[in-house]
Amino acid sequence: MADEARVGEHRGRIEHVVVLMLENRSFDHLLGYLDHDGAGYPRLDALKPSCPVDPAKPDGRRVATSPSAKAVLGNDPDHSHQAAVLQMFGREGTPHDETPTMSGFVESYRRQIEEGTARPLAWWEKVGGTVLFWGKRVWNWLRRRPQPILARPDEIMKCFPDAEIPVLGTLAKQFAVLTDWHASVPGETWPNRQFAHAATSNGTANIEYRFYDDVTIFERLSDAGRSWAVYQDGVAHVWVYPRL
Repeated sequence: MADEARVGEHRGRIEHVVVLMLENRSFDHLLGYLDHDGAGYPRLDALKPSCPVDPAKPDGRRVATSPSAKAVLGNDPDHSHQAAVLQMFGREGTPHDETPTMSGFVESYRRQIEEGTARPLAWWEKVGGTVLFWGKRVWNWLRRRPQPILARPDEIMKCFPDAEIPVLGTLAKQFAVLTDWHASVPGETWPNRQFAHAATSNGTANIEYRFYDDVTIFERLSDAGRSWAVYQDGVAHVWVYPRL
């Protein structure tokens, strides 16, 4: 038997498949500086990637990645579809057949810090965001909590050193880690989770607050006589599927 055919020979030994869904972290940010034994592992200190401060001036000042990320950023990066396009292509608008330049990360974060999300917001989202912002400020003042961390655009290029990710790093070293697994949708949380649950975002690239009637993988597992469970911390996204 050829080695290629032998790979799946003992597939019956697999009893459980666990999918851990994280959010708002890129592979490079988490594992780009992992001290991995694999010779082909794409460590960023060997690749030396960088991003221009101004996408329109690629020869101007650039910000390189570095293993100096803190546990908390001052602002949550903008992960709207509009922001993702800016991050990948260095400009706004829907791309056609261009090759991504990956030149807009610093500019996108600068805009998020100064202007907020690039996604068009409904009036109630704007009002809710303002109320939430000032509510947090007042609550922190009443509780005498430290002042918010000041966000700086350059910090978006910082990554975690190996010592700061002991659990995730150990899992990546002792099991398989996929170095080229990309988001299903260049956009927000819901569309990407919808692809994980149902292999489709139902035509959405940003979050659309409604119910969805797509058939999920959980129903497929039930049809095949397999058991499954969803463990959540807080509100479970699968609640948007009434069929479950």
